[in-house]
Amino acid sequence: MNRADPLAPSGTELTGIRRILLRIGVAGVLALALVQAGMLFLANAPEFPVAQKRSETVQTWMKPLFPQDWKLFAPNPPRANAHLEVRLAAAAGQDEWIDLTAAAMNRYRHTLSPSKEDSQVLFKALMRYMMQPGAKDGSARASLPGRYLHNVTVDMLQDLGHDPGRGFSMRVKETSIQVPGATYPATPTYRDYGFWEVSS
Repeated sequence: MNRADPLAPSGTELTGIRRILLRIGVAGVLALALVQAGMLFLANAPEFPVAQKRSETVQTWMKPLFPQDWKLFAPNPPRANAHLEVRLAAAAGQDEWIDLTAAAMNRYRHTLSPSKEDSQVLFKALMRYMMQPGAKDGSARASLPGRYLHNVTVDMLQDLGHDPGRGFSMRVKETSIQVPGATYPATPTYRDYGFWEVSS
């Protein structure tokens, strides 16, 4: 009498439809992996015709998923919250600081599926400008990051119903992120970026 091999695989044999679905699933995963590998290559490769031609497609694929604060193999989260504040010129009748970062965050706070790219426009513009060598003394305002931050700021002020008038003062309020259980409030520090003119 033949005995069944105890080491033989057991279970329900895959039917024709299950085999087809399994093959489709495996093929889909492999295709997605190949697309991701190709996009990753094009995003990091030196400029060449194919990369330039597909640049918009590559950025659309990569940016919503991977623009995180990472070092080589570990996440590098920010240690402080930075808020961009502006104060309109006296001629505009405004002497209070307007927190543009808070306004940008409130715009997407109750959105079910906000665009990560759109919600970070102000943050990215500010970070790129702050990294410029002449950001502190104002000499970097004519640079591309400086002009971009200027335009983003003016657009946001207008969206909020403020007239930029002849210009605005700009500063960044940085508040350290407290460790869990901290018993004292964090004291904000300020970086003054001077007065920015708005051309009529």
